Amino acid sequence: MISCTRAAASDSAAPTDSADPMVINVWPTNLALGDTISVLVTNLSAWSQQSPDNDPTKLVPLINGRQLDGLYPAETYIKSSILRFRLALTEANKDAWTDLLGKPKSYGYPVSFTVGLGGKERFQTVFDYKHKNLHLTIISPKDVLFSLAFAAIIGIALVQLSRKTDLIRDNTPRPPPVGEQRPYSLGRAQMAFWFFLVLTSYVGLWLITGSLETITPSILAIMGISAGTTLGAALIDADRNNKKSGLTEEDTPVEVISKGFLHDLLSDGDAYSFHRFQIFVWTLVLGIIFIDSAYERLQMPEFNSTLLGLMGLSAGAYVGLKLPEK
Repeated sequence: MISCTRAAASDSAAPTDSADPMVINVWPTNLALGDTISVLVTNLSAWSQQSPDNDPTKLVPLINGRQLDGLYPAETYIKSSILRFRLALTEANKDAWTDLLGKPKSYGYPVSFTVGLGGKERFQTVFDYKHKNLHLTIISPKDVLFSLAFAAIIGIALVQLSRKTDLIRDNTPRPPPVGEQRPYSLGRAQMAFWFFLVLTSYVGLWLITGSLETITPSILAIMGISAGTTLGAALIDADRNNKKSGLTEEDTPVEVISKGFLHDLLSDGDAYSFHRFQIFVWTLVLGIIFIDSAYERLQMPEFNSTLLGLMGLSAGAYVGLKLPEK
C-alpha cells in the first residue's frame, strides 16, 4: 500500500513549467497534534539544487500562517517530493499552537497549510485560506465526552461528600446535635476548590495538547499556600479543642453548627469577618484567572511573586485572626 502511494506521489510530482515548489497534497486531511502527516511538494528536488541554503530537511510546517518552529521533517524523500512531519508541541512552537488551539469553540476548523524555511521562504500551496478540505482537530468528540464526564464525576462526588460528610468541615470538640452538621471550613473549602480546578484542567489540557507538564511552579505555590492555611487553621482548632476537653459540660460552650455554606466561610462564629472575606474573594479572582488562562492559552497561569505574596499575606491574616475566634 505504501509503495503504491509513493509511486502515485512520484507521478504527481513531475516538474511543472515553473521551478517554484508548491504544496499540492497533504494526508491525512484531518491534522491533529501528535499525528504524523505526509506532504507532497512539486519540484522539491529542483528547488534543493538551486542553492546550498535550500535544504529540505530544514523545512517546517505553517498552519494558518503560524510557523511551527523546530518541527523539521521526520522523513524526507526528495525524489518522491514527500516530506513527513510529526505535529508535536515544543517550547519553540508553544505560542503558535496556543494561537491555533486556544479558545476552542468546536472540535476543529478548516486551515491553510504550507511549508517553508524558517523566516525566509514559504512555498506556494493549494491549501490556501479559501481551501476548506484541510481541517485542524482541536479535540476529538470522545475526548470531550471523557473530560466532561470526568469533571462531572469529580465535581458531583466532591459536592455530595462536602454536604453529607466532614470532608471540608471544621473539627469541632463535640459532634453536632442530631440533624445538624459541623460548620464548613474556609481553609478546607479553599483546598477543595484548587484541587478541582487543577485536576480537571490538567486532564483537559493533556487531552488537547498531549503534554504532561502543564502544572506551573506558581500553581504549586498556590496549592502550598492553601495547604498551609488549612494546616494552620487545623492546629488552632486542635489546640482549642484540647483546652475545651477538660471543661465540664456546664462550662463547655454551645456546640457550633453549620448555618449555611457562605455564612460558615465568612463568619467567625458571631459575625462576618473581613479577613475571611478577603481570602475568599482573592481565591475566586485567582480561580477566574486560572480558568481564563487554561481556556484561552491552553496552559495553567504563572502568577507573579507579588500576587503570590499577597495571597500568602491574606492566608497569614486569616490564620492569625482565627486565634480569637469562638
